[in-house]
Amino acid sequence: MVLTQSARRSPLQVLMMALLMLLIGLGLAVPVSPQAHAAIRSFEEQPGQWLYQSRSTLQAAGGQQWQAIAYKRVTPLGALSIQLRLVGFPGAASILRDHPLLLKQPQGETLIAQDTSATLFSESDQPEPYVGQYDLLPIVADLRPELPLELELATQTGEILTLPIPAFVIQEWQDLLAA
Repeated sequence: MVLTQSARRSPLQVLMMALLMLLIGLGLAVPVSPQAHAAIRSFEEQPGQWLYQSRSTLQAAGGQQWQAIAYKRVTPLGALSIQLRLVGFPGAASILRDHPLLLKQPQGETLIAQDTSATLFSESDQPEPYVGQYDLLPIVADLRPELPLELELATQTGEILTLPIPAFVIQEWQDLLAA
């Protein structure tokens, strides 16, 4: 068999074509999510009652990690609540109860989420000091998803714990309204 000049490939060309085919093959194998809010999970807690949630891991300035769970609950009668639960690791910080959560936006506006931690535990249970819950429903529509913000959480030592929130997390919280 005789190859013409145009049919011959240099080793570099063969390598480049093989690499290109590999990249195309890998690209086809990677699933692509058609929705931007794919991180929102939904659960039917009981017949007709749905829970939608977004989970994020946040890191405080001191290096402690916190789990932020924003969730919307819709009851069979249509009652709606949107809460933000913050969970640290034992010993990370003791949250000061009955103090609101401050949400500070870069342009200087501060929004306030009221503490609803008392609803987390029954009267016989003592609330864990590193778990807090806040009402997002009155303020979630006022958040600007194109900008990050900071949460300020009062602690029992008098220190303020600051948790930076990326813009994509804020967008997920707002997506809960539409879910």
